[in-house]
Amino acid sequence: MPAELRIEATDTTPFFAFKDDIVVRITPAGGGSRVDLRSVSRLGRSDLGKNAERIRAFLRELARTS
Repeated sequence: MPAELRIEATDTTPFFAFKDDIVVRITPAGGGSRVDLRSVSRLGRSDLGKNAERIRAFLRELARTS
């Protein structure tokens, strides 16, 4: 079993085509796994909450399928 599974992706916003980088890291922890998420915008100072929204949606889906 690998010590870590890492998934890297890019999401593009529909209107302005801004690029956001997403990283999901999964590591073994006890009898299960630990999931760490990061979502960050490449440009600008504000993402208008899009990165936090993306992480919450991922966690909801993960909880639904667990």
